[in-house]
Amino acid sequence: MRHTRPTLTRSAGLAALLLLLAAIAVQGAATGNAAGDTLHRAFVPLTAGKAAFSATPLPGRFNQVTAITHAGDDRLFVAERNGRIKILHPDGRSDVFLDIRHRVIATRGEYGLYDVTFHPGYADPTSPGHRFFYVSFTSKSGPADNDVELIISRFRVSANPDVANAASEVILLAEPQTDDIHKGGSMEFDPRDNCLLYTSPSPRDRTRSRMPSSA
Repeated sequence: MRHTRPTLTRSAGLAALLLLLAAIAVQGAATGNAAGDTLHRAFVPLTAGKAAFSATPLPGRFNQVTAITHAGDDRLFVAERNGRIKILHPDGRSDVFLDIRHRVIATRGEYGLYDVTFHPGYADPTSPGHRFFYVSFTSKSGPADNDVELIISRFRVSANPDVANAASEVILLAEPQTDDIHKGGSMEFDPRDNCLLYTSPSPRDRTRSRMPSSA
């Protein structure tokens, strides 16, 4: 298990710089007034580095979107909480890529399908991760209401690049759940060794953990 260390983001660094410039300006003004000198002003560039953003509505209908990602091409893969993953094509068409609603419990609390991610070698025929993708979701593990597990499964795409092979599922992790709120479940790959990182959804252990993607 690895715990990631928080890093200073670009925005946090900019905020620190602005505070430093403001402090210098205040100190300079106080020094100038005490000595009877002319007041010096510092103009802080509050819009420095500001990026321009725009919003574009997505065509089609989606039910409680939990994740949006890509597989290295121009398609968008949209995960829905109820257990479906859809493909949104550049021309606005949408297809169902994977449907595991029969496996997913999403009827209470914050249970559901959390995330989908593609192996870094998904499009590389020479990679051991060729055509593999990974899904995190909650599923029933027994008859009682509290018999619920976090599942991380590996799937393979079918011969049709727009349709996953649902029968190819390999369960990599099954973690019992003790509460139906405050969930994790996000995933990403460590570029250094292609290990799969995931956020544990257990309220008592909400940490970033790792596992071999070929487990």
